[in-house]
Amino acid sequence: MRIIMKINSRTPTLILWFFRRMLSVAGTRIIASTLAGGLGTAATLGSIWMIVALAVDLQSERNPDTGLTISVRDHILVEGIDFATAIGAIGVVAILAAIFQYLGDLLGLSAAAAAVRRIRAEAAQACSSSAGDRVLRESQAKSIVSFIQIVSRECGMAAVQLVRVPLAALTVIACITLLGFLSPALLVVLSVTAPFYLLAIGLLNRRSHQDHLEHVLTADAVRTELQSVMGETDRRHAMTGVVLDEESLTRVARSDRILFGRIALVRKVTLVNAITTALVIMVMLVSMQADILGLEGDWGRLLVVLFVLRYLAAAIRQASIAFNVTSRFTESINAARRLEDPPPRPLAATDLPEGLVILSKRIDRLQAIRGISTIERVEPIFTEGAIHIDLIRESLDDITEPTIVHQAGLDASAESLGGRPIVVMARSRAEIESIRGRGFEPRTAADLRVDPPVIRAWADVSDELNVVHPHEDQTDNTELLDEEV
Repeated sequence: MRIIMKINSRTPTLILWFFRRMLSVAGTRIIASTLAGGLGTAATLGSIWMIVALAVDLQSERNPDTGLTISVRDHILVEGIDFATAIGAIGVVAILAAIFQYLGDLLGLSAAAAAVRRIRAEAAQACSSSAGDRVLRESQAKSIVSFIQIVSRECGMAAVQLVRVPLAALTVIACITLLGFLSPALLVVLSVTAPFYLLAIGLLNRRSHQDHLEHVLTADAVRTELQSVMGETDRRHAMTGVVLDEESLTRVARSDRILFGRIALVRKVTLVNAITTALVIMVMLVSMQADILGLEGDWGRLLVVLFVLRYLAAAIRQASIAFNVTSRFTESINAARRLEDPPPRPLAATDLPEGLVILSKRIDRLQAIRGISTIERVEPIFTEGAIHIDLIRESLDDITEPTIVHQAGLDASAESLGGRPIVVMARSRAEIESIRGRGFEPRTAADLRVDPPVIRAWADVSDELNVVHPHEDQTDNTELLDEEV
């Protein structure tokens, strides 16, 4: 089960924090990855440039005995080489480019893995103490282990994307510099038109992100609606026929529209990119006749410019993908950040009202945290501090601060519970009644055995429950749609 997700206006701030966190853990590998990938991109562009220059030289009038010449804007790079040598040199450069790009990807993945390992270790340490209580109580994870796994996995997905951003930024800078060298006029045109393109893509990104979050937040409602139709079929040996009336399943239908709407948005982005590419090519071909872009009728330079534009667009798209995908996991990133905050000050023993009970089918630390969160609705004093959780305590001698204890852990002790700063956690009303003779008088109970949890006066608590749990079949699977803008 995933952490509750909300559209967070602080997404850029969280992403910057996360990236700084990655740099502190694996900064050397991120820098090496960027440099290796940059060399690979530069070598790829270089090989393309060499191919274009070679093709232009082959079509020109030349003396076969003088060999081939590879030049850039009349600046001769190589002169007097034979065809086989030229092809071999181009092939070596292209292979080196592929190797450097592969090494860059490997180093980036290594940096992301190192960051995830550190985040998982720190999350485990925080969640084993009261430092993680405030974050855990806001999650919907089934267990603390599940919470740690979700946070580390989603942070890992974000890290894989963010390690590629420096290379994308370096590529953008290099391509802009190269365009300034090849065609300053084209660079001016791009500076005017690019903001409109980026605005259109950004709006589609924002819509896709909102649809993703809405789809996640409606997952529980969809399961509840389907379960109301299917009934108890998953617990029966003989399955009865169930007819799904699609017209009546409004939440399911809405979920489908969001899911396929997101895919439609991806197709819209593809359409925008295709139309933009076609227009750019047409404009540049027309401009060659009037030399608007200052290419001086050099078709070889035109081909190089088109390849540079292609890499520029790919780098911008990569940065956009990284931001869009990472923004889906800002709640996990925010959880990792908040786990670094210092724990709240403990409550004084006198600040804890007497007679508080937490009823839950499962007795564990996470349920205790949620029980306290539920009690906070009527006991706001809890928001000012923390309560110690000790569910396996067998003695009350050294209790000096408010503590959550398990009823079963008290059975071995004969001490009086009267006046102790404790919250008792149990599975049923009967268990609490068994310790009333020892000085504990229950007053208010947080009942987690029902969904959603409720606050009850002790007189209204009953063990007669007919509870439906719509979350029982949920898993921790995380949806990731890579083909985003």
